[in-house]
Amino acid sequence: VRGMPMIHPDNIGGTGGIDVNRLVDLVDSGKLSAPKMMYLVPSHQNPTGHTMPVDDRILLAEFAKKHGVLVVADEVYHLLDWRNEEVDGQRPARMAEFNRIHSNDEDSTNSIRSNGCCISVASFTKIFAPGVRCGWIEAPDRIVKSIAQHGYIVSQGGLAPFVGDLIMCRALSDRIGDSYLRRLNKEYANRARKLCAILQEDERIVLPNGRPTGGYFLWLKFEQNVDSEEFLAFCIDQGTEVRFRPGTLCDAFANHSDGEEQIANDETSGVTSSSFRSYARLCFADLDEADLEEGGRELLKA
Repeated sequence: VRGMPMIHPDNIGGTGGIDVNRLVDLVDSGKLSAPKMMYLVPSHQNPTGHTMPVDDRILLAEFAKKHGVLVVADEVYHLLDWRNEEVDGQRPARMAEFNRIHSNDEDSTNSIRSNGCCISVASFTKIFAPGVRCGWIEAPDRIVKSIAQHGYIVSQGGLAPFVGDLIMCRALSDRIGDSYLRRLNKEYANRARKLCAILQEDERIVLPNGRPTGGYFLWLKFEQNVDSEEFLAFCIDQGTEVRFRPGTLCDAFANHSDGEEQIANDETSGVTSSSFRSYARLCFADLDEADLEEGGRELLKA
């Protein structure tokens, strides 16, 4: 398992996503072998809230088809999107939709090149109810057929047969899910706006990706080289209830036991855990507006 080239946290245009152009350049130049599979969260990514632009999605889909790379897109936040399209632009399509790019120009005898390699995986857990361990997969036919008969998929696992066959089928057929999703997006949008408005009162806090247009998370930077781990420890020592996820703890490869592999991951990704030293992730999804306001004010006081 290795990290992919990442957009550096100090990038002016935003942070948090895969640097697709650098990935393509590294592979084309022979400096990096093409991976067998890639996992990513292309929409409202955890922890930064970054959404991969359409141009990057097209380039990644073309790269995947060229090299036969399976791209597994975890799109649980894709429908949690409240953007104003006149201001923020249109929401990008799901990654599975980009399998259609240039599909007619490829060798029809090669199923990977003709049908694409992008897989979209989503869940009702984030858009209907946390206990609903039920979701769906969108992928080329050959991929769907290869997993459709696996025991876990057939049985739906655990309580999922009851949830999927009864609760979710009824909710979808009656379009209950649609109205609930609209309410959820409205509520999360209000919470995100409330939290951002409070934090932007203090010039020492910067929102590198701006206000969230979807998802669960707000990514921020503490100015004046404040170490987010030390600041969190200070908040706890002072007896406050302020909690957040320090950016250094969001690095999946930080403190890797294999030193050589850690160096390789840092060189490939272009960032290290220290790159996120002054950054933090806040979650606005599990608190109501009153609690978010109280927490935001406490953070500014600290």
